[in-house]
Amino acid sequence: MIVPILDMRFSLDSKFISIFVILLNIFIFNCKNSSSGFSKNNKFKDHSISIYREADERPIASGVLLNKNGYALTVFHAVTGYENKISVSYANFQKLKAKVVAKEFLFDLALIKIPELENEEGLELSDIIDRDKLSVGDDVYQFSSAYGLKNSLFKGYISHLNRIETDITYPQIPFIQTNGLSFPGSSGSGVFTMSGECIGIQRANFGYVVGGSVGLVIPGSFLKLFITNNVQ
Repeated sequence: MIVPILDMRFSLDSKFISIFVILLNIFIFNCKNSSSGFSKNNKFKDHSISIYREADERPIASGVLLNKNGYALTVFHAVTGYENKISVSYANFQKLKAKVVAKEFLFDLALIKIPELENEEGLELSDIIDRDKLSVGDDVYQFSSAYGLKNSLFKGYISHLNRIETDITYPQIPFIQTNGLSFPGSSGSGVFTMSGECIGIQRANFGYVVGGSVGLVIPGSFLKLFITNNVQ
């Protein structure tokens, strides 16, 4: 079962509170164990944006700022139907107006424009790598808005490099499978190596439990093609 990992509204029963506490403890543990090495790549934290729909008080998805005139990359399913009704937060900027300027259903990718971020630096095409530079077991990282917690650092690992015909909506995409990164609100976030290279964009959680942390990442080659075709 594929679960798009947008943030969801849960009833605060005891079961959910227990799950949330467990996940929060995992998050704190990961931060403590990865902050020293990953602190060298804080610029990738600065590329992370949080995405809101209309008047939402907390983000429902994530995205990556590109180094081109205020553009950012996220997933199609997070913004479709809200093309002119989204805003983003970034670094010290809160609730900046944004709009969708390009989208590709076949890749589950969307390009958004944030005029107030036109002078900010972001991800370059040269920062995005292909799967042939990756191996199963490689550590990967992301800054995302999981559970509405903006700019949260998560650490995981690659568990498969060519997961095809698993997502029935996108059987043609050879996803990179990860463990430890996929939670509600992390759709659209960039996934990076320790050296700061982007391997792709987080698409969905795989399995029957929301937040089960087995995730499918849209690979870097798809990102590069989409950016090249849509960013002027």
